[in-house]
Amino acid sequence: MNYRITHTTRYIYNEPVTIGHNRIHLKPMNFPGQRCHRFELTVRPEPTTLQEFEDFFGNTVHYFKILPMASCACLPWMISV
Repeated sequence: MNYRITHTTRYIYNEPVTIGHNRIHLKPMNFPGQRCHRFELTVRPEPTTLQEFEDFFGNTVHYFKILPMASCACLPWMISV
């Protein structure tokens, strides 16, 4: 069975913040019976830093930093498993 999941996460602040550091865990792991065929992540406004790495447990982590930070951030993402 194949699934396609889309979602948008929005951060909305009462007033603009000066810096935005974020770590997100959205990409599913591959293991017997499940395989991530496609993963797309967009960060708006465009981050000054965007890194992908694996944590101790094998989970994919995305770190991003937005400077200067606006009053909101938007993260549309899509997974196909």
